[in-house]
Amino acid sequence: MTTDTNTQHQVATSWRTRTAIGVAAAIGFPVGVFLYATAVPFGPVLLGWFVALMGAIVVTGGLCILATGRYVLVGFSFAAGVAAATVIAGLISPRSVPDWSGALIQFAIVFAIVGVVSLISSGLCALLKWEDKRARQKEK
Repeated sequence: MTTDTNTQHQVATSWRTRTAIGVAAAIGFPVGVFLYATAVPFGPVLLGWFVALMGAIVVTGGLCILATGRYVLVGFSFAAGVAAATVIAGLISPRSVPDWSGALIQFAIVFAIVGVVSLISSGLCALLKWEDKRARQKEK
């Protein structure tokens, strides 16, 4: 009987991680468009980066609570959504002559910056969930 309950629990929680990864990328996309839109000469560039980095902390942390595993992928999917949106927005509405090497470099730089912050957030969330699980096991 315990294996049946355990199997039902695994099926019930398996969708949560996949949903968190998809939602993180979906939320990252408009953040990336906002980041590209604020990066104009004499524009509020820091506002765009502030929103992107705060989103990396808040969105990744919140969705890692939903996820049951693979917390790093949740953070990296947010970073990939932000980076992909900035590249796509740059190809749709170029501010200079578009080239593929510049787009790849832009993706790598934005992904690295946002990815580090989201990795910190997802790592902290994973640590907190691990501590909570350990404390619950000690109570039993």
